[in-house]
Amino acid sequence: MLQFSLGKLTELPPDDPAGRPCAGWREGMAPEIVYALNRGCWQLGEEAAEHTVALYASTGDGIVRLAVEIARIVPMGEVDGKPVKAIEGRVLQAGHPVHDRFVGRKAPAQLTQTFRYVAALCGAPEGRTGKSCGAKAKWIVSVEGERGDYIACGQHITGPLDVGAARFQVAPLR
Repeated sequence: MLQFSLGKLTELPPDDPAGRPCAGWREGMAPEIVYALNRGCWQLGEEAAEHTVALYASTGDGIVRLAVEIARIVPMGEVDGKPVKAIEGRVLQAGHPVHDRFVGRKAPAQLTQTFRYVAALCGAPEGRTGKSCGAKAKWIVSVEGERGDYIACGQHITGPLDVGAARFQVAPLR
């Protein structure tokens, strides 16, 4: 099973390989729209072809918003010089056992690989100039005991890390 993270609905550049105007999720979106906007472009290895189901969970609360039965994984071109792929499949509806087990519930923590697509720039103010950094986000930071994840450009983090002795994990965006 593959798991993808859905950030807030964000506008994409006009040269998006999938031709999408935006990606992400917001409350009230139909599952088919969520799928259409978020089925690609992901950096997926060959092992992704072994999976038959994809879950899409919102980053803010980790709730699974969508389950898709994977028919195939197809190439979508390149993003930043790296090949990207998209999921082709069928959105699972209520009554399907996978939908009923996962959709509307917290995403499973035991999955070994979560892919996050964040079309975001670091907005942290620069210390010297006070202007927003604007560097492309490269990392996702999860802080133990806090809701939600933060993105980081490598120099800044777009959320508070005034957490004392709390542990945090940093992983590259994919």
